[in-house]
Amino acid sequence: MYRDIATLKAYITVDSESIAVEAFRLNEKGHWELEEYKLLTALLYIPVVEQFIPLAAIYEGTSLMSPSI
Repeated sequence: MYRDIATLKAYITVDSESIAVEAFRLNEKGHWELEEYKLLTALLYIPVVEQFIPLAAIYEGTSLMSPSI
């Protein structure tokens, strides 16, 4: 399981059937926290590489993309 990987600080799951991204991050106290993203206008932050990724970019080219974005 992911909790057994000593060097893992974060992991992300991307749903392929709906707009849903889950970002699990290890906090300063050593506890895992979950942040959920469900809007195409949301920005997923990846602190390990200090980058923001728009959900619209993740789902670009899929049937889940709305033409209004």
